[in-house]
Amino acid sequence: MKKQGSYAIIFAFIFCMILTRSIYLKSQDVHGSVGYDCFTIRLKGDSLIENAFDVSDIEELERTLNPELMTCYALDKGQVAWEKSRKEAVICGIKGDFNEFYNMRVKRGSFLNEIDYDNESYVAVLDEELAASIFGSDDIIGLDVKIFDKKFKVIGITGNDTSIAGRLIEKDLTYAYIPLNTMDDANGSYSIANIELKAEKGSLDRSVIEDKITLTGRNTDDFYIEDWNSIGIISRQRFDILLFITGIYLIWNLLLVIYDISGKFIALIKSYLKENYFSDVIKIIWVKFLIAFGKTAGILTAIIFIWKEISFDLYILPERFPEDPTSISEILGIGKKALMETIRTDYSYMHHNNLIISFLNKQGSMIFLVALICEIYILFFMLKNIRAHYGSMLEAVKGLGLCYAVSILLSYLIIYSMGLPVELSIKSMILLWAGFFTIAVVKGSKFVESESVGVKNEQGCA
Repeated sequence: MKKQGSYAIIFAFIFCMILTRSIYLKSQDVHGSVGYDCFTIRLKGDSLIENAFDVSDIEELERTLNPELMTCYALDKGQVAWEKSRKEAVICGIKGDFNEFYNMRVKRGSFLNEIDYDNESYVAVLDEELAASIFGSDDIIGLDVKIFDKKFKVIGITGNDTSIAGRLIEKDLTYAYIPLNTMDDANGSYSIANIELKAEKGSLDRSVIEDKITLTGRNTDDFYIEDWNSIGIISRQRFDILLFITGIYLIWNLLLVIYDISGKFIALIKSYLKENYFSDVIKIIWVKFLIAFGKTAGILTAIIFIWKEISFDLYILPERFPEDPTSISEILGIGKKALMETIRTDYSYMHHNNLIISFLNKQGSMIFLVALICEIYILFFMLKNIRAHYGSMLEAVKGLGLCYAVSILLSYLIIYSMGLPVELSIKSMILLWAGFFTIAVVKGSKFVESESVGVKNEQGCA
């Protein structure tokens, strides 16, 4: 492969690797202050609307689950009107700490809170697109709009997500937010299809939530129950896995260097022992021994540092691990289930922010696979023969170093321009560069020339 092709693959790997981290951070940001530390309960399919929760169910779940934070909301289509202007929108009736679970990006005014619900206030928050289409401006705090033919005072305007994910996942309709109990009074009825929960770690799990839903008389098969803490761990560890693979391969090559140093030093001792007593050999090679020992100690120190940097707790969803690892049918069944979840398109009663999060997680899985393929190719095929493209070690170091620096810079610029957060620690950057350098340029016996441990080149060394 030509140099340009090698550089392109290295860039693709670094870009995808950083992007997996950015996707994790973006999803965490969209989730609001709660982050991934929450559970979502969502009704499956439009045909099950009669099985949705009501207020008494919500109160029962809040009492029995006792979450730290909780919100629920109902979605319905309706007309939002002002004077002669009228626009169809998704009317979202909310109860609880909704803004804690979603970063609503309030542009003007304030968002709904628990007091608005308790007081049954006829107040509304519009997104900026809805405000612009009705009023021609977002400077409308204090004005009245009609929702379900009832008058609501506008108290806030929310901004749109300007990232590439927000632009790709377009809203079918704009949003208006009102207290859930005023939605009941204005519309006559509503169905609660979404619940968000946050609890102290370990106090809630899927089985507990299912038991409490059953106590309300609802069928748990009618709902998706998603543990975002587990999803967040899996999303975060994609970057960790990619870094771990490079780190392990680097450690393996450093161990080969130690093996090579040890082998050459033992060969050196044997060569001297053919002509000298052991005590004389010690006097002759003690300096060379210290040099070899220093190099070995330095490499072992580097290995310890690398291991501390790349080690992490691998998490696998319990349902993704076969009870019988030797059963092909079980493995295929789990793979099929994971694939079906990945391509699942049931977005019923899903808020736009959840659509963005779902999109990011699916793209994160695909980007991770691309990065993994590039990494395997780089480590096991490309870097193995890359020295053939360079006239000297110095040229190889310059070429790889420049490619790495440019790849990092371009990745940062592209991801930032996509509206996503960018994060890569200095330690990780150094580790990646050291991995490419060591594997490609100073690998195995290439690193340890005969003079590095003082192998005797002439008989007069004694």
